[in-house]
Amino acid sequence: MEREYEKLFAQVDHQLPSEGLVERIVATIAQKDKKRAQIRFIYSTTILAASVIAFVPAIQYLGSEATQSGFFQYISLMFSDGALLATFWKEFSFSLAESFPVFGTLATFSTGFAFLFALRNMIPTYIISPKIKHQFN
Repeated sequence: MEREYEKLFAQVDHQLPSEGLVERIVATIAQKDKKRAQIRFIYSTTILAASVIAFVPAIQYLGSEATQSGFFQYISLMFSDGALLATFWKEFSFSLAESFPVFGTLATFSTGFAFLFALRNMIPTYIISPKIKHQFN
């Protein structure tokens, strides 16, 4: 098997690459990396802005949903009457779970996670990368 490779490579014409090929390849890779970083930054900035703008209405929706469902009243009952809570803890836990504002909590957490996702993408792109590039130049 090894000799077949030797025969094959003996027939191949050995040519040297053109002058400056490596530099052009490295420059093209650097240009594409820079373009990818710019697109990622714009994408992350858009998500960050949208999540910051959507966070306030999500908090307001969470508050109104918790008020309408009576969740705050059940929570206040938990702190005001401990003896009643100890006696009827099963019924209280079911009432608390039933009045929990699921959609408001989901909306608030979604905007918070979108904010963290965008921030996570922005930090390596424009905070860490320039420092690393500067060390090698």
